[in-house]
Amino acid sequence: MTRLLPLLALSRAQDTAFVFVGHARTFGDPAVHLSIKTNLVDALHGGDVFWYFSERPDWDAATEAVLRDLFRPVAIEVDAMQHEGAWNDTSTKTWHGPCKAPPLPDLAALGVPPTFKFYTDPARAVDVARNIYAKWTRAFGLVLREEERRSRKYERVARCRFDAAWYAPLALHREAVCYVPIQTWNGINDQFALCGRSVAQTYFGASSVLDECTDGLPRWYAVLEHGMAPTCLRERCSPGSLANDPIVWQPETFLWRHLLLENVTVRRSTVPAAIARHALESSAAAAETLFGRGDN
Repeated sequence: MTRLLPLLALSRAQDTAFVFVGHARTFGDPAVHLSIKTNLVDALHGGDVFWYFSERPDWDAATEAVLRDLFRPVAIEVDAMQHEGAWNDTSTKTWHGPCKAPPLPDLAALGVPPTFKFYTDPARAVDVARNIYAKWTRAFGLVLREEERRSRKYERVARCRFDAAWYAPLALHREAVCYVPIQTWNGINDQFALCGRSVAQTYFGASSVLDECTDGLPRWYAVLEHGMAPTCLRERCSPGSLANDPIVWQPETFLWRHLLLENVTVRRSTVPAAIARHALESSAAAAETLFGRGDN
């Protein structure tokens, strides 16, 4: 007889930390924040909410009061290192961190299409990843402080976005793994994750793979075949790499390699949410727009 794992949406109340990180963007739109409350927080039977903003939201007092009353965040912080949040047009001179700068890939020779996200400056992808994942680490610090205060660790930790609209309740099996969206984006889609507490700190510490060195080179580079997975120019390729695949440098791939190096089990699952770039008139309109765009 097959034993089925219990679903989070059907289980007892969960001791979950919901960590929202990034720009507020459309979070103040009722269609967005009500979908988050109903289909994410309430679907997992609640928990503690943490807000870590890239910059101070431009809400009016009434909107802020509504959001605080709805989510009752236990901790709120605005990123103090504003220069780290910029998506600069060019890479910095220190994109390789404390390590030696590895050689940049020859994108034209590799046949990487000119429409690729970081085509003109691959090193910028490392800068962007470091900026994003450093915020995650600081946001997770809010969870650690709350755990110390209450003398108990959370059961699970969710990495959430303020501007993700949820068009259906989240329902996932209860396991000590990291659930991530099924879309890969050449690595791990970093728009959402639900992790067991035993692996959550590793997920939120993804910036370490960009700042640690192996034989003088960045750790992510030293272990990634010819420079960035999925790529393999050798006879035998590592898992996930295929011969003659193009070199890909982007944040989602750094995250994938970090979790692989740290032996974190990842489950790719359907996550019923999509980024709401613009204000939505209603939850019904949100669902229609998100289904149509498929922008998850």
